[in-house]
Amino acid sequence: MEIICLPVISTAHVTQEVAERLTNEGNNNPWCPGASWEHGFFLHLDELEARSSETVTIPQCLIDIRNWLRAQNLRSTNGVRSMRTDWVRLDQDADVAEGLPSYDW
Repeated sequence: MEIICLPVISTAHVTQEVAERLTNEGNNNPWCPGASWEHGFFLHLDELEARSSETVTIPQCLIDIRNWLRAQNLRSTNGVRSMRTDWVRLDQDADVAEGLPSYDW
C-alpha cells in the first residue's frame, strides 16, 4: 500500500504574488507541479532547480518551503521503499510553521 506524508502549513509562507500566480495558473505555473483549490495549494517541490532558467526564477518562498520540508525528514512509502516527502499542502487556515518565513498579505 502506498502511504504519502503530506504536511499542511499556512499559505502565509508564500508571497501574495506567488499565491496569485499559483491560483491563476495552477499546474501550469513555471515553478513546480501542483494544484490550487479554494483554500490553498498542493505543491510538489522536489525539482525546483530543474525548472530554473534564464527566463524562470524560482521564488525564494518556494525554495524556503522546500528546504524546510527536507529538514523535517518526513517519509512516504510505496509499499516497497521509503522515500522523502516532496509534497506539501498550503492552507489558509493552517498554522504557520516555526522557522519558516511568512508574509503578510
